[in-house]
Amino acid sequence: MKIIVSSKSMYNCLKGIYFDNESVISVYLNRNELIFYTSKRSVSLLVESSEQMALYNQADRRWDWVCELLKSVGEQPIVMEITDKKLDVIFQY
Repeated sequence: MKIIVSSKSMYNCLKGIYFDNESVISVYLNRNELIFYTSKRSVSLLVESSEQMALYNQADRRWDWVCELLKSVGEQPIVMEITDKKLDVIFQY
């Protein structure tokens, strides 16, 4: 699944997850809403995607690293490619 999202919106969503005590277990796309499920909560944000629905196991992905990376990036659109086996974040500089 490839999605387009604002780097600031993604950061604001991910900072709502307390990565010291929880981790992202799965990511669910429902139309234009991307939902992150953790062991304790769910957080969501609006995105643009060509797919309507998708569910991916993200138990071994490092979303905490994505959050740290986005903290230091200026506002820009980013492309994220998510599958069960990988997580790519594509920036343009």
